[in-house]
Order: sequence, then structure tokens, then C-alpha cells
Amino acid sequence: MRHKVLRKISFLLSICLLLAACGREPGPNGTAATGAETAGTEQTSTPEPQTDWQEKRLPTAGAVKDALLYVNDNISVEYREPGETVAHTCLQLAWGNDFYVLDSYRQQDTVSASLQKINGDTGAGEQVSLSTGVWEIEGGLIQGMDVVNDDRLVFWVSGRSAQDDQEIRSYAVYTDCRGQIQNKVELTDILRENGIREGLAYAVLFLGSDSQGNVYIDDVDGQTVYMLDAEGKLAGSYAYPSENGAGSQSFRTSDGKRILVCGVPGEWEWVQLDPDTGEANRHSLQGIKNVQRWYAMWGNMLYYAADHQLVSWDTDTGERKLLARLDEVAGYADALEMAVMPAGNGLRLLLTKTDEARRYILTLSQDRPAAEGEIQVANLYGESSFFSERVLSFGRENPSFGIQYQAAFQEAEADRVLLEVANGGGPDLLYLPRQNVKALQANGALGELGQLLSQDTLDVLLPGAVQAGTYEGGLYAVPLSVYVRTLLTARAYWQEDGWTTRDILSLLAEQDDIEGLFVDISGQDEYAYNLYFLMGMDIPNSPFIKDGVSSFDCPEFREILKTVKDMTQKAENNSTLYDRTAPLVSGGYLGVECMVWDMKIFSETCEKLGDNANLVGYPSDAGGSHFLVDKGMLVVNQNAMEKEGVKELVNYLLSLESQQLLSQSISVRADIPSAQVAYNEAGKTYYWKSTNNTGYQLPAKADGTSYLEEYVELLGKAVPMAFDSEEVFNLVMEDADSYFHSDKDLDTVVDAIQKRVQIYLDERQ
Repeated sequence: MRHKVLRKISFLLSICLLLAACGREPGPNGTAATGAETAGTEQTSTPEPQTDWQEKRLPTAGAVKDALLYVNDNISVEYREPGETVAHTCLQLAWGNDFYVLDSYRQQDTVSASLQKINGDTGAGEQVSLSTGVWEIEGGLIQGMDVVNDDRLVFWVSGRSAQDDQEIRSYAVYTDCRGQIQNKVELTDILRENGIREGLAYAVLFLGSDSQGNVYIDDVDGQTVYMLDAEGKLAGSYAYPSENGAGSQSFRTSDGKRILVCGVPGEWEWVQLDPDTGEANRHSLQGIKNVQRWYAMWGNMLYYAADHQLVSWDTDTGERKLLARLDEVAGYADALEMAVMPAGNGLRLLLTKTDEARRYILTLSQDRPAAEGEIQVANLYGESSFFSERVLSFGRENPSFGIQYQAAFQEAEADRVLLEVANGGGPDLLYLPRQNVKALQANGALGELGQLLSQDTLDVLLPGAVQAGTYEGGLYAVPLSVYVRTLLTARAYWQEDGWTTRDILSLLAEQDDIEGLFVDISGQDEYAYNLYFLMGMDIPNSPFIKDGVSSFDCPEFREILKTVKDMTQKAENNSTLYDRTAPLVSGGYLGVECMVWDMKIFSETCEKLGDNANLVGYPSDAGGSHFLVDKGMLVVNQNAMEKEGVKELVNYLLSLESQQLLSQSISVRADIPSAQVAYNEAGKTYYWKSTNNTGYQLPAKADGTSYLEEYVELLGKAVPMAFDSEEVFNLVMEDADSYFHSDKDLDTVVDAIQKRVQIYLDERQ
């Protein structure tokens, strides 16, 4: 038993070391890269050195001047993650005209690694599976790698001792460019002899190699960098000052040297350990601060990232240039992990968006790309990181379509844009409140969005989403995401899938144990919400308006008002922020309101009541009882229907790949739930898959199955909210409130409501 436990502990520690080594900044800088000589020369092979920085005094870095490069191309690289990947780290390097990527995947109980060599010109990749078993390393985990030269790679590998599972051993494995082993050197003893992080989980931080095959490791605890030669012998070391226990960083030069960056921020120095003598050649840096990542140095040009900006530094003249803002060209936090190589009069960047499981090469150039057109996009709905990010992501992936994005949230800004569109101008694509769509469509200002969407997309849109944007038989608007409003009751009270107001009134007359009506999503038991839930959600389809005639002066409406007055705030409300179902589960309420933002909320709500849960919906005499609430509507300007790139953009926003990135929202694609729900065989649990770290575990039913079928059924039945119902309800509530607080009698209130609603209807005839 003890032996098994120790094996498990050793395995978990090894995983931690793998993730730490692959994910930490210096390992090796995410991009221990060498490549072309300068940013102005196209390269196809490993360059010869042009200058030796050791023989000159490094100049003081000058002020950073804007020299922003343009995105000229975006090449997708074939990339697939293994199924059920829990965590993924990647180490990206540039060498000559190729990129190398070491991918490490943690699945349920295993860790796998693969190597991909990618042609910088074409993006064509060659995938090589790596197996430490082939290298005869027990329990081996690849923690880092580097390119030694055109024909040789080196991997830093940890493994377990055959005699003691708790003992971790370290190796440098040299292979050809396809991962075929050439030499394996165990470094465990040399590390121990130098007291490097000795103990149960001792390990070192692998910085990379140089062109002679020397490997560089950082003992962060000891604040010392060691150089070990290709035979595993100690060739040199350097102790460096550190602030807050931070380790060193490093990069490669185009002639194959490994340069260490040591010291505290703002007082760094460059250090090169001489492979022959082990001596440290040191140069202080002046004027460079806030560096997040050192990439590589070609000739006299060094590339690094500071404040999420890509900067070049001419180490001959001291001139520095701002080449790119990473949030603009890449748009995600992991962009610092990219690999960089010069190309033509610009750069190539290899990026992996782990949140989208996508890998691609961006080409940055001094030349402005030939634009196929400019697409103007306006957001009038409100702050939406999903919408803005997906629009800008489309622009990054399609640089020939110049995307101009504007946020017009303020009322004055929104009114100006709406007026421009109504008068035949304005942006090409708009994201706006649903209330604005009808007027623009009636004015002829909107194009028929359904004509731009692919048939595959049209076929999977939720019925309620299509209904929300359909006018005069055409699909003019589509929400990008929604949520569902509904009511939950207990099957002990009501067994049917739907009910009417009359059903509820009859039920209340029969069930003496029901003390209260409903509790809203905020946990409140109020007159307004009880009346709203009983008759206000869809007044145009209720018995109280018939053919444009107000019909509130009737026995049923009077009974509703009396019931709301008699049963509001009469039961014990035990709703809490953490359990909104409590008034139904253990209280005396008929039902509680539910806001379904995602399948997690849906499944947890159903789980609390089990078979007794009945998402019956709001009472309805016609139409639906579950309401789909949009979070903004996508529309196209009539004048942009034929514009280059508009069709591609709207399909991109509604594509499966884009919609899978939604969090705390429901996609309008009906195929998303089936694509995202998976089963963890090891843990015997269901979970919602996600590439952007927003996934979650899902509760299961008593029989072991998921709530997927019920969830999909709910989404398919939900209908759009009726906005014209709210205006009528507000009129009703203004007078009803005086009855609830006993300021006026029932007859007076009903008479007033009857007349006010009729006037409202007449004005809109």
C-alpha cells in the first residue's frame, strides 16, 4: 500500500514539475530562439554571426519610438489537442526558417508530449510523438527543450529512480530533429554534488542550450545558473542577485550563444559563460525596464516584450522601436509565450491560443496590406467582451478586411448611430438592443441577415432566436447569446409541463399548504413580481387583451389581484444567495423564478429537487411559457449586404468555434450542448468542455445520466420575451399598487386599469 501511495505522490510531483517548467517564463523564455540575422532580411537557414556583443560596450537604450508593423498575413497551422485534455502547456521556439513547438498535455491520469516542426513560410507542420519510454527513462516527463543546431535537439527530462519512486532523476536527451535519440546523459549526480535543490522534489529550471550542446539550468533557490556540457560535466556557473526570489532569464543570439539576463528589474546585466573557461562575461544594461520576455537576438537586433508590447533594440546604436502591441495583434494573455523570427522587412510570430485550441503564424510587415475593404462595426448594446473580441479576432485572422470597431454605449452616441443608419449611412454591422431592430427594419435600413448566413448555421439556430429576429417573414436579426427565464414548481403541486393563470388559481383553492406565490430570482416576494408572473409576461397573448380591446374588467383579473394581495409576503421566505430554490424545497411557496444562464445552473437546479422538479414555466394561455432573453441582436446595414467580408464576419460570429467560447451565456446554436458535454471515465462525472478555462463539472441524475436531454428540450421550447408586454404591465401595476396597499378599493382599481389600457391600445392603432 505504501509503495502505491509513494508512486502516486511521485507521479503528481512530476506533473507539477512539468507544468511549472513548461509554463514558467524562463523555460527557455518561451522562445529560446535563433533565426534570421535582421528584421530586414529573409532567411532560409541558420545565419552566421555578424557581430560579437562581448567585444563592444552595450549602448544605453534610447527612448522607444513608434514603428508599428502591419499584420500582412495569418496562416493557420494544423493543431489538435488530445481528447479530455485537462491542462495544456506549450514551449515555442524559432530556429532558422522553422518554428518548433513542444506540447505537453495533462489528461486524467497521464501526461503526453509531442513535437511539431513548422515551416515559417507555409505553416506546414510535421508532428512527432515523443515517448520517454523509448528513451528508457522510467516515468519520464519532458520538462523543456531547445534547438542545438540544424540537426540536433536537446530535451530536459525528469524520471523516477527504479529503486525509489520518491527519487526524481534528471537527464539531458539529445536527438535529431525528429526526436530520434542520439545521446542520453544523466545529470542527477552532478546536480547533487552542487547541492542544487536537493530533496524529495528537487528539480531545476531548464533555460535552454547553446549551439555547442551545453545546457543551462537555473537553481532558483540558490540563485545560481549552471552550464553543463554535452557529457554532463559542470562547465561553468554564475551566482546572480535576485529580488523576491525571481530567477534568471535568457535568450539566444544568431551565432548560437546563450545569453543570461540576471539581476533585479532595471539593473539587469547580460552574462555569457565561456564554454572553454567557464568564466562569466558580464555587461550591464542601462535604460531597459518592465521586460516580460526576452525572445532572441539576430545580429545586433534584440527582440523583447515589455508592458505587452513587442520592442526591438539595436545594440549597436541603442535605438529602440515599438513594433507591435500584443493585445491588438494577438488579443490574448498567452501571447507572451509566442516565438519570434525575422522575415522580409518585418517579423513572423508563432502563436498558440490554448483557449481556442488554435495555432497560427502572423506575418508583421512595414508594408500596409492591400485592403479588400473596410468593415465598420458598432456596438450599441453595451459592454460585451465576447462580441468585441470575436470581431477583433476576425480582423486579426483576416487582415485584408480592415475592421473598424466602435463602442457607442452612451445614449447620445447610440442615437447618433441609429439616425445615421436610418438615413442610409452608418456602420456595416451593428450589435444593438432588440427594441431598436423593429424600427430600423420597418424603415428599410436593415438587410436580411438570413441571406448571408450559411445553411448549416441556419439549420442549427434555436427556434426562439430565429423568432426573435424575424420580421415580415425574413430573418433580419440574430442574438449572439441568450439566457432563459422560467418558473420552477414541484411536481407534488403540478405535474403538467405547462399551466395557465386559471390553473394556478384553481390549484391554490385546492392546496391549503401553499402559503405564498413566487419568489423572484433576487429572492424577493413582492406584489409587482407576483402579479407579473401570473399575468404580465405575455399580456398580448393573454385573455385580458382581445383584438385590440381591453378586457381587464372581468372576474379572473379581479381574482388575480385579490390572490396577489392575500398571498404576498405571507409565507416564510428562506431564500438565500446560495440557494434560491429553498422557498420551494422547504418553504411554503408555489414556485421560484429561475434564470438559466448555462447548463451548470440548469443541472444544479434540477438536482436540488430531483424527480420533484418541474420547470413548468410562466402561466400562459397562448404561446410559450419559457422566455428566451437576448443579450443583444446582430444586424447588417442594408447598404453592406454586398460588401466584401461582411458575410464572412457574420458567419464567423455564429460559427461553432466562436460560439464554443461563450461563458455564462447560452449559445443560439442548438448543437452546442451536445458538442460540449462530455463524460469523464476516470471520475465518473459529466463536465462541460471548454478551451478557454470556463468549463465546469455537471451534476448527474440519480440514474447516472446527465440533464442534457432536458436542457436541450428547454432551449428548444423557449420563445422570445414580448417587449410590448412590459409597457402594458407598467400601466396595470401603477394602479394595482394602490389596491395592494389598500389606498383604493378593487372596483375603482379595475375600472382605472380597464380605461388606461384601452387608451394605450387606441393610441397605437
